[in-house]
Amino acid sequence: MKKYLLTFLSAILLSSSLNAQTTDTYVVADKPAGLSSCVDSIITLEDIFKIAEIRDLNDPNDDVSMYKMFRLEGSVITTDELTNIHYSDYPSVFIKKMNATNMHRGGIQIFLYLITPPTSMFSVDTITYTVDKGATVNFTPDFFAKFTFFSSGKDLTSLNERILFTDESIGTEAPIGTNLIWSIVGKGKYKIRVQVAVCDPTDYYYDSIYVIVNESPCLKLEIKDMPSLCRDEVVDITPYVYLDNHVATSSDLSQMTFINKSLLGGPGEPFDPAAMDMTQLVDKTSRYPQILITYQPNVALGMCTDYTYMPTLKVPTKLITTDLILTKNNFGTTVNYIVEGDYYGFNDVFSKDVFKKLYVDNFTSVHAGTVMDFYSDAALTAPVSGNNLTPGTYYIAATNPDCTNDSTLFTVNVKNKDFDIFWQSAPALGKGYYTFTAPVYSGATYSWIVWGGSVISGNNTNQLTVYFSETASPSVLAQCTITLPAARTTINGNNLNSSVYITSNESGDKEEIKPGITTPVISNYSGTSLKAYPNPASDIFTLSGSGYYDVKIYNSVGQLVYSNSSYKAETPITALNKGLHVIHATQNGNSESLKVIIE
Repeated sequence: MKKYLLTFLSAILLSSSLNAQTTDTYVVADKPAGLSSCVDSIITLEDIFKIAEIRDLNDPNDDVSMYKMFRLEGSVITTDELTNIHYSDYPSVFIKKMNATNMHRGGIQIFLYLITPPTSMFSVDTITYTVDKGATVNFTPDFFAKFTFFSSGKDLTSLNERILFTDESIGTEAPIGTNLIWSIVGKGKYKIRVQVAVCDPTDYYYDSIYVIVNESPCLKLEIKDMPSLCRDEVVDITPYVYLDNHVATSSDLSQMTFINKSLLGGPGEPFDPAAMDMTQLVDKTSRYPQILITYQPNVALGMCTDYTYMPTLKVPTKLITTDLILTKNNFGTTVNYIVEGDYYGFNDVFSKDVFKKLYVDNFTSVHAGTVMDFYSDAALTAPVSGNNLTPGTYYIAATNPDCTNDSTLFTVNVKNKDFDIFWQSAPALGKGYYTFTAPVYSGATYSWIVWGGSVISGNNTNQLTVYFSETASPSVLAQCTITLPAARTTINGNNLNSSVYITSNESGDKEEIKPGITTPVISNYSGTSLKAYPNPASDIFTLSGSGYYDVKIYNSVGQLVYSNSSYKAETPITALNKGLHVIHATQNGNSESLKVIIE
């Protein structure tokens, strides 16, 4: 059987106002290139031609008699001509105009779906939680794990308009699209009803699930608003101990046991919270301060968990095994970062301010007052004056004037920057997509390293696109290594290196760090109306919307991990590897981007 490759696999979804650029054959479908039915009836070429509104943009005399229908075998158009077929016979067919003058636009792929109406959309009737008093729970992951996705393609509204939420204590039902925090709830009973169109846009099927949230009898214990501490400080922490959202009374405190759990394993050692000695909780090599508090009435219930808290330190402290630093940002979220490593100067000069901006200013609530002094020797006897560092190895002593005996030593290597990485267009810093460009050298290879952002594309080219969100990371570093052909070596070998930083200035705006230069960046990417549910996802997620999209999904290192040129809205996508993924979706020439996290 003769076959020829299908060169037009992507469905061409163009509006009737589209004007072709030539007079060649240009076949399009004005309606989405997918036909569905609840009945496995016979469908003819004439039916498909009419329903999909197939036409040649450059032929005013175009009609169905000029077309034939052929069977597809994967990405191959066979010579098997079809006439009358059932919806269940083939997943898709190819409608080809005979004697077309342009083989690339001479036909179109049409998808066929036999709709099987759902019998249920949830695997359970109720999801139940127990939370601390006054606490809330986000039931999104469990909700979608119990939810069976169904879409006939007939829905005229997005999924977030067809998931209807009711707080039973109020009784008012509303789409979740009107309540962005619909799935974060406290004590109560909640009903979630899903509406889907089946055989036509007004043929609805409904199914519901209940969420019941009970409060635990355990009293909520926590430490709040405690300032950062010196490692040699003795402090009374009782003003910061809260029980059920009020400052613990002397009677409350008498029923609490405070244990130093800084060393891993073991029972720990009790201590006096009115005079907590940080030297007992911390040494400079192997420990991190960790407090465990048990409350006797909670223990007596036999179902309550003890409370663990890690105080933050005024001077950054390295973990001995990894040099990793643990601290909290201004939102109370634990943040990990590393100071030690390689840094590239600009024009062979590196500013000390980079360290202040990256590792002190971004944690002002923790490291306020921390000073970083630079030395050219490990014994810290040769201080480095001035604000700029030339290439070499330096030793940073981090100290705080408020702490009498508290410091941390870091080692950094400043290297030559052989070229400048520059923005493709004057970019504004903040959440969005940014493009970095390195010089082009014939025969060279490119390797990028990004810290604090997600690579979208171009990892092995001279042009890199990165997604950066200041809510996920306080700063981003893009570094490029260019390896020149062996015939083009330099005094530094055949590798050229450069890097660029983005961080926050004093007003909270993002900026590129260069000595004496602030480069504002303006993102040319707009927000998206496309949504991913659930997000974060554990095994399956779907994209809301209507009709068909050209969807591409990239992982955090810029690799294409999923591609579907005819993705049907609200069709489940099997979860990919864990981590952040960026989704690019195109429909009718309009492109949207969003991210989804796989846990």
